[in-house]
Amino acid sequence: MLIVCILRTIFASTYLIGKQSLLLIKPIFLVGSRISICGVLFLAYYVMRHKKIKVEKKHIWIFLQIALFKVYIPYVFDTVAAQYVSSHKWALIYTCTPFITAVFSYFMLHERFGVMKLWGLAFGLLGFIPILFIANTEEVVSSSMYYIPECLIVISMIAYAYGWIITKKIVHCYDALLINGISLSIGGALSLLTSFFVESNVLLPSCTIYESCFWIIIGILANMSSYQLYVVLLKTHSPTLLSFTGLLDPIFIAFFNWLLFAQQISLYFFYSICLLSLGLYIFYKGEKTPSRMYNS
Repeated sequence: MLIVCILRTIFASTYLIGKQSLLLIKPIFLVGSRISICGVLFLAYYVMRHKKIKVEKKHIWIFLQIALFKVYIPYVFDTVAAQYVSSHKWALIYTCTPFITAVFSYFMLHERFGVMKLWGLAFGLLGFIPILFIANTEEVVSSSMYYIPECLIVISMIAYAYGWIITKKIVHCYDALLINGISLSIGGALSLLTSFFVESNVLLPSCTIYESCFWIIIGILANMSSYQLYVVLLKTHSPTLLSFTGLLDPIFIAFFNWLLFAQQISLYFFYSICLLSLGLYIFYKGEKTPSRMYNS
């Protein structure tokens, strides 16, 4: 479980890195440059180890879906919406991912939930509710567009959950380096193409080339480590369990905000930590222990 918590810590840091980067760089170019470089580096390392890239024809459509739903849509929609939504609310919406993933897993992977898993999800939901009352709202968007950023994040969250379900189908057929390399390269190329058509300038007036390179490099390191670790863990854990651990992201973000920006942490967070940790533990035990299945 320690390595899973490390994964969520890295993911939580990407929220803050993304928010800071958006003060200097246009969102879609930021996404495209970061993830395309990640993809190329993954593929380069894979070729160094295996000498060639080989993908079966029957899996090409799956790779394209991964690039579209796990990379392009989540990153582009998220990054655009992040200009108007606080990092707390951004992560907060993504805490719904386990429930979306569970639905996809039920229908697409035929995953069944034992009683312990259902109790784990229930405690996770109870731990999620208090965060609703302490979400930091920093939105600066007109009333006519008030819900558009949130809708973009919801769409990206659903696409993201679907993307990992699709990834699960080939995770035992290919090296994690190859899966990430192909999907990130294609998703990054699509993002850069989108940026070319919709963004006139890629850097904001207050940004220097050195600042842009620094934040892009930091984002690349965070993305590469989190994606590689996630795919590796997907070999031994279900998509529902890994997405369920995303409920911890708002907690880690609050900690980082307290540590770096001296923002106060509400007592509600400690209540959430207890319930989320309990729910995560119960769900984890339910995945490792055979139990009576619930098939409604």
